[in-house]
Amino acid sequence: MYSNLSPEDEYTTKVERIIGENTDLTRDLENWMTKLPQSLRSVPIIYLALPGSHDSFTSIINRSCEVSPDSEKILQELHWLICLRGLMSQWTKTQGFSVNEQLKSGIRYFDLRVTTKKCNPNLFFCHGLYSFEVTGVLHDIATFLETHTQEVSFYKILFIFQ
Repeated sequence: MYSNLSPEDEYTTKVERIIGENTDLTRDLENWMTKLPQSLRSVPIIYLALPGSHDSFTSIINRSCEVSPDSEKILQELHWLICLRGLMSQWTKTQGFSVNEQLKSGIRYFDLRVTTKKCNPNLFFCHGLYSFEVTGVLHDIATFLETHTQEVSFYKILFIFQ
């Protein structure tokens, strides 16, 4: 069922159904861990459902992005076809929000793929196409966590080797 609500409002509505309406948790998703009721603060993290995103740092993927090594070999060989990359970008861009927007929307679990480029030793996020350079995103995460000292985030990292 499709909704006219923004993703943040839709998430807020689901949270309200679970923990009750008009709570600080649903009005301030950016600080939801900080505002957890005392009864939930001692619950082991493995018993909590954390809001998360899949292939989390793909919001900048578009047709001009290069094909990454986690894509099928045939797609890597046809990397020069801009129309193919345009189609691929529709499949591989799984998030519309930046890391800051996701953190401010309450996302605390991030799933990501990391790789390098043949002519660049830096690490990049990828999902069929290259996305952000890792260092910039790590800086954004560190800045958020430094200013939100009672919030915690978790990362599942898959390294793609060439």
